[in-house]
Amino acid sequence: MRSRRLSIIVVAIGLIAMIGIACKSDVSEATRIPTPQFEPTAAGEVAPPPTQAPVSDDADEPVVDNSAGDSVNGEALFQSNACSGCHSTGDNRVVGPGLKGVFARAGDQVAGLSADEYLMNSIVDPASFIVDGFPNAMPTIFGSLAESDRKDLIAYLKTLE
Repeated sequence: MRSRRLSIIVVAIGLIAMIGIACKSDVSEATRIPTPQFEPTAAGEVAPPPTQAPVSDDADEPVVDNSAGDSVNGEALFQSNACSGCHSTGDNRVVGPGLKGVFARAGDQVAGLSADEYLMNSIVDPASFIVDGFPNAMPTIFGSLAESDRKDLIAYLKTLE
């Protein structure tokens, strides 16, 4: 009976450690939002117009940034956010599925969603699509990453063929 309790405690500590590693948020210089730099103008000079984000013709429709991500930054984010604590970059099953070939598979997972959309949704709202045979264990904290960082992660996942 005592060894059973000890086994349960060891397993519980292991699970807590895995979740802690997966939830670790290491903000590196690459993911830090830079402090804006202001250029003062001398008295009597006209300041240049501020830079604005693109505006949609339809005020109710948000502007969507369709630019591709940076796979090098995506790999750094994968490492710094401890994604490898639950996902291998090969075929191995860890807590979550192995990510080798994930982009090729992602486009076939949900009718009407592209591979990019499926992966983005899986990062932002991981409980929305659970791969058969795997637990609903992915932390939701990755949805708070900047959209550019999420795109970088997807660009990295595309390289895992």
